[in-house]
Amino acid sequence: MGPLQIGVLGARDGLPYLKACRDCDDVRVVALCDTDTEQLSAVARQFVVPVAVTDDERLLNIEGLDAVIVSTPEHTHRKFIVHALQAGLHVY
Repeated sequence: MGPLQIGVLGARDGLPYLKACRDCDDVRVVALCDTDTEQLSAVARQFVVPVAVTDDERLLNIEGLDAVIVSTPEHTHRKFIVHALQAGLHVY
C-alpha cells in the first residue's frame, strides 16, 4: 500500500498541517483548495502540491484521494465535512 493521499481545504490555515504531512513518509498531500488564488498558488509551490483548485468539489473528486483536512473558517466546516463524507473520504 502506498502513502495516504491527502487533500487540504484552506491554504493559509492549513500551513501547520502541510508542514506536518511533509515530515511523514507515509502521507502525501496531492491537492490544495482555497478561494484566494494568490495564496493558493504560493502555498502549492512552497509545498510542491501537484493539484491546486479553488472549488472544493473539484478537490473531492480527485482520483485516489483518501482523506481531507478541513482548515477553513469554522462557519464553512459543516459544508466541507458533509461533502467529503458523501464522497466517501475520511475527514480531519
